[in-house]
Amino acid sequence: MATEKTKIIRPDKIIVKDLTLRESADRLFEVLNSSKENKIIIDFSKTEFMSRAFADEYLN
Repeated sequence: MATEKTKIIRPDKIIVKDLTLRESADRLFEVLNSSKENKIIIDFSKTEFMSRAFADEYLN
């Protein structure tokens, strides 16, 4: 039986605390897509600000 690997990704550690640019969302997805884990948790708890542009790119 294979065990499920989980990885927690904190955008404030790999990008910045203020997620303002669409390019920041692109960078986050690069990290997510390169992950080998079966399950990924995105922890936004230390994110101080998220712009509408970042949120739109993240959701689309």
